[in-house]
Amino acid sequence: MTLSKPNLLAQLNPVMKYIFVFLSLFIFLQSYSQDVIPTKGKEFWVGFMENFENDSEASLDLFITSNVNTSGTVSIPLQGWNFDFTVNANTTTTVTIPNNLGEHQDENQIISSKGILVETQDTVSVFAINFSPFTADGTKILPTKSLGTTYRVPSYSGLNSFYGSSLLVVSTEDDTEVEIVPSVATPNGDAAGVPFTVQLDRGESYQIILDNTNDLTGTTIRATEASGDCRPFAVYSGASCVNIPLGCTACDHIYEQNFSVDTWGTEYYVVPYEFADSFSYRVLADTDNTDVFIDGVFAYTLNAGEFEEENYETDAICINMSSPASVIQYMQGTTCSGSGDPAMLILNDASQKINNVTMSTVVSPQITDHGVNIILETVDVGTFSIDGALIDPSEFSQFPNCPTHSYAQIGITEGSHTLNANNGFTAYSFGLGDAESYSYSVGSFSPNPFGNIDIEEAFCTSDQVVLQAEDPGFELYWYNLDFPLDTLGNDPALILNPPIISGIYVVAYNNLVSGCEREEFFSVEVPVSPNLDNVTEDQTICQYESVQLNVVPNPFNSFYLYTWTPSLGLNNPNIADPIATPLTTTTYEVNVSSPTGCAVANSAVTITVEGGQFSNLEAFADDYEICQGEEVQCDVFINEIILEDDFDPGISWGLWEDISNGVQSTDCGAINENAVYFNGAGERSAQTIALDVSAGGFVSFALQYGEGLFPCDAPEVGEDVVLEYSTDGTNWTDIQIFYSFSLNGWEQFNVEIPVGAESMATFFRWRQLANSGVNQDNWSLDNIAISVLNTENINFNWFSDEGMVAIDLVNPVVTPLEDITYYVEAIDGNNGCNYLDSIFINVGQNFTLEITPDTTLCDVQGIGLEVTPSTNDSFDYLWTPNNATISSVFTNIPTVTPLVTTVYEVEVTSDQGCINTAQVEIFVNQLLDLSLTSDEDEICLGEQTVLHATVAGAPSDIEYVWSPAESLSSFLDPDPTATPTSTTLYEVIATDT
Repeated sequence: MTLSKPNLLAQLNPVMKYIFVFLSLFIFLQSYSQDVIPTKGKEFWVGFMENFENDSEASLDLFITSNVNTSGTVSIPLQGWNFDFTVNANTTTTVTIPNNLGEHQDENQIISSKGILVETQDTVSVFAINFSPFTADGTKILPTKSLGTTYRVPSYSGLNSFYGSSLLVVSTEDDTEVEIVPSVATPNGDAAGVPFTVQLDRGESYQIILDNTNDLTGTTIRATEASGDCRPFAVYSGASCVNIPLGCTACDHIYEQNFSVDTWGTEYYVVPYEFADSFSYRVLADTDNTDVFIDGVFAYTLNAGEFEEENYETDAICINMSSPASVIQYMQGTTCSGSGDPAMLILNDASQKINNVTMSTVVSPQITDHGVNIILETVDVGTFSIDGALIDPSEFSQFPNCPTHSYAQIGITEGSHTLNANNGFTAYSFGLGDAESYSYSVGSFSPNPFGNIDIEEAFCTSDQVVLQAEDPGFELYWYNLDFPLDTLGNDPALILNPPIISGIYVVAYNNLVSGCEREEFFSVEVPVSPNLDNVTEDQTICQYESVQLNVVPNPFNSFYLYTWTPSLGLNNPNIADPIATPLTTTTYEVNVSSPTGCAVANSAVTITVEGGQFSNLEAFADDYEICQGEEVQCDVFINEIILEDDFDPGISWGLWEDISNGVQSTDCGAINENAVYFNGAGERSAQTIALDVSAGGFVSFALQYGEGLFPCDAPEVGEDVVLEYSTDGTNWTDIQIFYSFSLNGWEQFNVEIPVGAESMATFFRWRQLANSGVNQDNWSLDNIAISVLNTENINFNWFSDEGMVAIDLVNPVVTPLEDITYYVEAIDGNNGCNYLDSIFINVGQNFTLEITPDTTLCDVQGIGLEVTPSTNDSFDYLWTPNNATISSVFTNIPTVTPLVTTVYEVEVTSDQGCINTAQVEIFVNQLLDLSLTSDEDEICLGEQTVLHATVAGAPSDIEYVWSPAESLSSFLDPDPTATPTSTTLYEVIATDT
């Protein structure tokens, strides 16, 4: 055991490190108090600490992922740099920050302007990596809403006086004041344990990096009372380069964003890294008298800011504390662990779980082994899967001294992987190689029925309710969240008398010291079912046509929960107005409930489905963002149904080559009348006749697994159904496996036919991979439809809100002058069924530029340039030349300091890609080589002397102004005669006109 602040010496092992990349990772953290602290959001503040070396190959990268398509902007607000980006669902977008603008290289205890802001339209996850050819490290990035105002920093001893322990603060708001109490003396002379304050505005940052081998661990950073809790800030910590532990090379940069202390927990589980011989960890306390128990046995007591370090650990352990604390796991240097290199990982408290996440390994030539450490409750070991494949329970081991939890060390391939366990798990992804490593938490999440609102107290009553503000300040007022403009009261207590209106009631006030506005939320629900108005009426549609369902509770409450059943055919069964595309006549029932279930109401609507031989109508364009005057080619996809069987009243045998151990039945349910129900020993499968799908298309079907006992016995691991194809009836290729654990009741699938299956005679087959015999592992198929791309037998009409665009034309060319939505109507001539889709075209307006006029400067005097577009759109700016004479090339208002006459050109680009350019020439005149002489420097009273101002090269057009002028024959002459009455100092200004 090593006590706090070990004096670690270090040696540098110059092993090249490589950049790494995170893909598709969706992360959340849950606090000790069970509050959700999400690590995904729409606004993030990022800071990059000083790395080992600022090499020419160094790179600052942000990796941005989402489970939906979205877009956003990365900017450095105080330096005028910005970059727009888009993110495709379940992929990673990389944004590279210029090193000279983003990294705090050679900056120590000064106010900097290097706060980096990420803003997005929809929810994303953000990761950051600080790469240098010798060292690299990465961290998750917390959204602004998850930042705090009180931190205690974990770090480690630096390599030497050049590569020290470090921390970084990034401010999100103006007038932020932080108090820092360093655990050791700082380079600026701030003594250990003595607080000092730093004033920061939005986007400003402040780095401390030690110039010795001391350790900043235990340093506190908190908002002052004047700053308050409405000015959260981000804190990063680590070290420029470290050896972990003493004497273990090689050195590596460690870099982690910190969680505020109010999210720390009391129960942690630590798992060894599979490919390394050993690891280190620390326990860091925030309060005095924190008792620490290792594997259930009392180990030691820590006071605030103290830590204990354990090295060369090899076993899985559980750690409990009497008060919230932090546990930090460290990878060790390769000479002590056999593989890898230092990395720092802040562990999740046991309550911080997630039930589904997509994560990625790091991509690096140095890293040869990748894995995930999985921690879950022992009763759930049979439920965990990777990429849809359940992990055998034998892969898990119980924590020796905490058997309620188990862990698994699972090797994985390089790339992206999806982890799932319905009751939640904790996971850490890691990789090791020759003096290279990484490790990070995949996060945690706990749903909140009130969204992002933290409810102080919930009431379910029809009687009088008294709501009380916890800590009222000044300018207090109450309101209902659904009616924010109506003030209900101004006293600390709000009395609600019957009849009670359900809703979220909010008290807002300002803190007496900081002036921060605070809000407290109270849920008040009445146990009376709301009336359901505006319910969609029963109606008839064509098959594959869509209809908008709708229900409006009265009285309205924005926090009502909606559940439509069946969910089959709905785009979202949990909203008030889903879009339904039923393939057969369906009655949809809706359950409307308050968040706590205090008030519940139900309704239903029947959608009758008739005819229809086309599906998957999709309008598209060759470009969705254009400049005014450009053309757009519109087009459409639509599929014609060539095989369809709903098994009502029975199986259409002419469409099937073979159905083995499947019969028409309702034994395990059906969408309408019958489904094909599979039972019996031997192969269970359904094979279509050969079909011409050479044009490509879709296979649509509904699938349900049994969920209990016979006749709907639930399948076991490996007894899933696969959809496959064959172009010869003998050799089969998998299209997709449908894992039973991921389905809940009937689910509709629409699977694109792969290129390899596009032939004139393709068979499709649904087959169960295995079964345990009669009356076991049952499943059912319904609503089979196979469609192919075909636009020949249908009419298309294009129109907009302004009128008709094209009649009976598949792919019209349009030239919109402003933003516009085009609709396409597809009409089936056989039965008159209509299908509708639309596209939106964003049209950028032409614009002119107004720029600073050409200007003359003398020498290196700076001047501000400004370029202003004529329209109020969003623009990107890029100035050239991009050199040290311009403050930022990405702003519309740079400052330039040219040494010679220079033409600056700016390229201005709108969001739609419209471009215009402008130029400004800054003329630079060199200072004149001016010398002053006189005929006599010493004269007697009444005598005269001639003064001489001489400019080298004797240029013309020089103006002279001498002072004082009173005793001169001419103060504008280069050679005036002086008659001073006392000792006098003469000055001259020479101007090149």
